[in-house]
Amino acid sequence: MKSPVRRARISALAVSLPLISLATAGYCRGQSTSPQAQMPLATACPAGVDFEHYMGGKDPYRVYSSKVENPFDFLPWVHAQDTAVAEEIAQLVNRKPFGYAVDRDQALAILDRQDMLPQAANVRLKVRVDRIEVRCRQSSADVDIVYHVITSQIAPSGAGTVEGRKTATQSPQSTSGLTQGASRSLLPSNLVPLIGFDSTDKLYSGGQFAIPLYGQLPLQLDVDGQGSQSMETVHAALHATRDSLGPITHSDYLLNYNLASTPTGAGQIRQVLGSLQYSGTSRAFFGGNVSARFGGLLEKGDEQAQLRVRLPAADLTASAVNALKLYGGLDSRLPHNVLSASMGLEFGTPDLSSGVQWKKYIGGFHDDFWINLRSRHMIDVESRFTAGAIQASGPIPVAERFFGGNYEQFFIPGDSWQILANPVIRAISGSRFYQTSAGAGGDRFIAGNLTAAFSVWQKPLVPDDVRNDPTFTSLLCGQIKTATSIDQLHYVTTDRNYIAIVQALPEVFATLGTLSEAVSAAQRAHPDEFANKFKACTSAVKMAANRTKSALSANDTSRVGLIAALLPVDEDRLNKAIAACSALNPLLNSSPNIDVDPLTKERKKIEDLYKGIDQTGATNKAKADMAFVSRTLKTLFHDVNLAAISPVVVFDIAQIGPTSPGLNGTRYGPGGGVRLDIASAVHFTVGYARNVKAGPGEGSGAIFFSMGLRDLFH
Repeated sequence: MKSPVRRARISALAVSLPLISLATAGYCRGQSTSPQAQMPLATACPAGVDFEHYMGGKDPYRVYSSKVENPFDFLPWVHAQDTAVAEEIAQLVNRKPFGYAVDRDQALAILDRQDMLPQAANVRLKVRVDRIEVRCRQSSADVDIVYHVITSQIAPSGAGTVEGRKTATQSPQSTSGLTQGASRSLLPSNLVPLIGFDSTDKLYSGGQFAIPLYGQLPLQLDVDGQGSQSMETVHAALHATRDSLGPITHSDYLLNYNLASTPTGAGQIRQVLGSLQYSGTSRAFFGGNVSARFGGLLEKGDEQAQLRVRLPAADLTASAVNALKLYGGLDSRLPHNVLSASMGLEFGTPDLSSGVQWKKYIGGFHDDFWINLRSRHMIDVESRFTAGAIQASGPIPVAERFFGGNYEQFFIPGDSWQILANPVIRAISGSRFYQTSAGAGGDRFIAGNLTAAFSVWQKPLVPDDVRNDPTFTSLLCGQIKTATSIDQLHYVTTDRNYIAIVQALPEVFATLGTLSEAVSAAQRAHPDEFANKFKACTSAVKMAANRTKSALSANDTSRVGLIAALLPVDEDRLNKAIAACSALNPLLNSSPNIDVDPLTKERKKIEDLYKGIDQTGATNKAKADMAFVSRTLKTLFHDVNLAAISPVVVFDIAQIGPTSPGLNGTRYGPGGGVRLDIASAVHFTVGYARNVKAGPGEGSGAIFFSMGLRDLFH
């Protein structure tokens, strides 16, 4: 067998061989979504096979069939591309003699022409793995060829967050960048229907709808909502994003509309709010292990409460709301652990002329830990702790108080950054956890939630035979290293010394032109003399001028290397020109003299500037940027499943206040259930949690059930 193919993107040629680890890892047990998956396949190829020479003879093997396998083939736009590529490759190779130049090189060229990734803005790393597997047929000189393709593009802004980890698990195509970009043909509008049940909200249904809007900014209209006979929620947002390589790597700008009408067990709370929001994510720091998130929101609207129980004194059942929310937090991504800490502060008033009437404080800690055990069975433990308090100097709307239960309320509406703003306990349905010594709704709370799942069956995103291939791992690490180097070059180009060098290049080019003219004049004054010396000088000046001219017209990434070529760190073209031309002056006897002093001054200037570039700082920034990306790639390739079934154990504890000796505001909620995840097709969870020490009207426990279905438009 010939050596594996290696290119700028990851690629390798694999062969089914008997009695070695690759064969037992499943090379001959591959499955595909294409009809050809049902054809009989053999389990072995001759050891050390060269497919261009069958059994050591002169004739090659014959390609019986070919197919393209992609774990994201369930996405319609990916499936369409896979089908088109498979048909083109089949026409090239099927029923023809095997040849490396055709079946490997030309087939990979076809895959090269098909990007397979939407054109997302400022994505930090794009990876495509092409792996060719040749499967031999028994008692035959025929082979089947499988072209495995895995694509991914990841920006660090979401790669280190708990939400990003959840997205990778439940919807790996989103983390892989296959649902981002600016191509209308690749990314049509999509609708994801949802359905669920609990004893307070009853049977509810709804969905999420997204429409890409095309223009100068990546703008999207997001709408999600759900409703039943007792509740309704609607969130709509115009959402624009911006990514950059600066201190703030990702920014979100949102114009939100929120409507919520939710039961509490003692009545209904209704909110209609509009808001203008910004949130940003910083570049990673502390060795790429931590990033910061921050933002603010201006909110205005109306809140009403229709409750049948005693209310806190002076609280408002119907009121206008004007609020400013500020929030910030830290995220840390470790190899099998994602941690985040968040804080939020709200200043609110019913009437702007009355000044701030209440302050709301929210804090939370979230941890998600996972590890693969034997045979890719995964333990996933998610824990979170949340606390909140309200400080009021006057009447506040009842809806601003804390109402707990299995209904989650978030401090920031519709944001992927989920800061819980109420005590969540899954054993109490809806928002029935509200009784305090002051009346309905708390002014403080603490809550802890633990969810542990163990997958008893799973289908990995990346097949085991690919994941366990040492060549694949080596090439993947090489891709990450290359991407880090490119990122490091970017930071070099932002250094003020580098910018000064670029500004000096026109003068260097002009000085080289003047030197070239002086050399030509000297050569005319000394015809047929010192030919070799003049040739060396002229050639050195020309080479330096060509490098400078190329640097002037190149993009920043290429320009770094061209500038280095002028200096001793690389080709040292300027010094070579100075030395070669200076060698002529003693021979010319100043008739005429070749003046190299201007070029010497220019060389020293840009050399001093180049030495001042903070190369170490650029390298550290690039490594920090890529740390989250690298770990997310490894999670996608080694931990994430396209489908999994897991038993789930839950335990919640929550306390709401103020309390009194006769009113204990603490609840406990142990429980369990079953979870089924199928990426972008079905997210199904069913379970029961018991309410230990239940209060009046809360119920002894709650059944929780929810299901998300595949995009209807797909």
